[in-house]
Amino acid sequence: MQVVVTQGHAWRGAENLGMRSDVPVSYWIALYPFRELVSDFVRARGVPYCNESILRVVQQLARKMAVATERSRTSRTFRILEVGANLGDCTLWAVRRLQAVPGLRVEAVAIEASPSSAALLRRSVRLNGLGGAIEVMNLAAAAPTLDGKSPQSVRLMAKPRCSNSFTELDVEIAVPEGGEGAVEVVPAAVLDDVIAFPRVDLLISHTNGQELAVLRGVRRLLARSIGGVGCTVVLQLYGPQSGVIRNPSYVPARALRWLAHRGYDVALARSPWRRLHAPGALSSYFTSPGANHIINVVATPRWRSASMSSGSSASVVAKSPPCLSWASGSRPNSWAEVDGRVLRENLHLVRMHLGRAAGGRGSESSPPIGAVLKSNAYGHGAVLAGRVFASARIDALFVSEPETALQLRVAPEVPEFMLIVLLYRAPDQGIACTLAAANVTASVLSMAWLTQAAAWPPCPHRLRLHLMVDSGLSREGVDPSEVASAVRLLLDGWPRWSFDGLYTHWCCPYDPGEMRRSKATFDEAVEVVARMRRSVELGRGGDVPFTVHASSSSASLYGANYDLLRIGGLLFGDPVDVADPAGGRFTLPGPHRTLLWKSYLSDVFRVRPGTRFARCSGRQGCLGSVVHSREILLGVVPVGAAEYSHANIFSGPHRERLPIVEKSSDVLVVEIPQSTRAFADARVGMEVLLCERSCVQGLFNVPGHVPRVLLYDPSIRTPDFCQQESVLAS
Repeated sequence: MQVVVTQGHAWRGAENLGMRSDVPVSYWIALYPFRELVSDFVRARGVPYCNESILRVVQQLARKMAVATERSRTSRTFRILEVGANLGDCTLWAVRRLQAVPGLRVEAVAIEASPSSAALLRRSVRLNGLGGAIEVMNLAAAAPTLDGKSPQSVRLMAKPRCSNSFTELDVEIAVPEGGEGAVEVVPAAVLDDVIAFPRVDLLISHTNGQELAVLRGVRRLLARSIGGVGCTVVLQLYGPQSGVIRNPSYVPARALRWLAHRGYDVALARSPWRRLHAPGALSSYFTSPGANHIINVVATPRWRSASMSSGSSASVVAKSPPCLSWASGSRPNSWAEVDGRVLRENLHLVRMHLGRAAGGRGSESSPPIGAVLKSNAYGHGAVLAGRVFASARIDALFVSEPETALQLRVAPEVPEFMLIVLLYRAPDQGIACTLAAANVTASVLSMAWLTQAAAWPPCPHRLRLHLMVDSGLSREGVDPSEVASAVRLLLDGWPRWSFDGLYTHWCCPYDPGEMRRSKATFDEAVEVVARMRRSVELGRGGDVPFTVHASSSSASLYGANYDLLRIGGLLFGDPVDVADPAGGRFTLPGPHRTLLWKSYLSDVFRVRPGTRFARCSGRQGCLGSVVHSREILLGVVPVGAAEYSHANIFSGPHRERLPIVEKSSDVLVVEIPQSTRAFADARVGMEVLLCERSCVQGLFNVPGHVPRVLLYDPSIRTPDFCQQESVLAS
């Protein structure tokens, strides 16, 4: 049957949204001779059944490509990948619409698992003479596995014959041989292994629940598609009331998280203003009144290349820049990147292993955990790390600075009831009332502070306090002999104070004898506190919720968890051991470092033979003779030797070592060897890594004034900061 759409022709497609064609489009499409949803629709209306969301995206891209080809006055190639093409009305319409753009060559690959539908689509391609533009593949998209062995085939269960649609089976079940519920075995492949495109401009997927497998299977293809117009992704997703998905483990938001982690903005196609980045946004939409449970979402890259609209052939060519989650303003000379995904994964691994160590099955059996954010969260940025952990539903946050506590209390990810404790620091009078108003808990470290604070005027809000007991470290906390006196003062301070907790810092987790003595000392203090709180009259502060917690900097001690276990460096990839009170210890596999100190090349230039260093000593002999005997490529890093004292600088894209040629107080000059891949990619703006040997970043060696940047965590909304890079022309 022939589909003919004239310019200005309006119709309603599968989404019933309404569509108007901006150019004439016509093509032949082969249909099923029996009753089938797509065939019946096209026969009855003579227009595409394809979702209007897809058609609108194609029209927008066609208009952009028309502008780009006209300005550049060069021919371009636009590539389309459609997964779940069915009879191909989306692919056929998209190819015909894009072919209407002068100077634009269109290539498409249509993936269809059903053999009968793929055969009809191949017939449509022949009828339209599009054999050089559209390739049809009869296979199912599979996700790559960790061992590299992807399934060779998949089992698909058919929905009613009139819909000509299939959904993947994950379990073996008894099914009839024909009609609804019939099972079909089709070949499967990872699309990265079979698609020969160097890049793709439009990816369309309507695969009945296999969207994440499709995305994982084209990971390399999408990575190659950065720059230019970027790759626009259109996905069809299904809500719990859609009646389409048979797999109970299907979570539509996983595909959105995958895209967001890779730099895509995701929005609802029918309501582009509705962004779907934050966790729970899609679930919230599906539960809203009048929500559609079969939806299309459009994902677009957060940056595009300025060269799309450039018609000049200047020596400096703009390239797609990375966007840093940083405040607007001038570019910092260097910054430290924190990968939010790694922090979340570390927290999950710690929970999982502690839960198993406690005799449970995994993370659900883990004791409550509080993140220790001291030393600026081990160099990662206490506020950023605290927001990440809070969004991952950690149980408490422990900080070392009042300013950090106050910023976290107003962070959108931190619930107002979450415990935030100012650890190892007793507040002075000027800040105590501010902490009380913000519901931040302060620490009592000595009897002297407690006696002094009792004379302060009361705050408008009750100040929450945790008492620290010195169980053997002999560094901070009240002496065990003073616990009863301190508790009496705290309880007598009601209602100006609320005595909410007790804690200690273990001295010797790897010494079983000392650990037993320390734990016995703290257990005795816990018993004293419990007894004295029980003796207090009801309503006088003895019945408030109470938290007992403990930790050690050198180990994560389980088996002495009390109400909450404080974890510090382990969450940030510090390879401390996990120990138990009996002296057993093991190194927890898995937690990774996530801090990367980065800068960029502020200048790239060639040095010809006969050129000397900017500075040299008489011992080098450069005053009387040249230093550079050959032409070399040098880059300037805007970080001085006063900040960076190490000798290792690596190129960001390829992790190749760049020898330092010259150090000054404000810049470093590095050589970009001709034997490296960085030599070909050298450009102003190219990122470099400032790191220790083997480029494993230490936790504390990034100066405190270097700004921290959070990446790859769409749940934490921070302003995007984009940098324009340039390629050095030869």
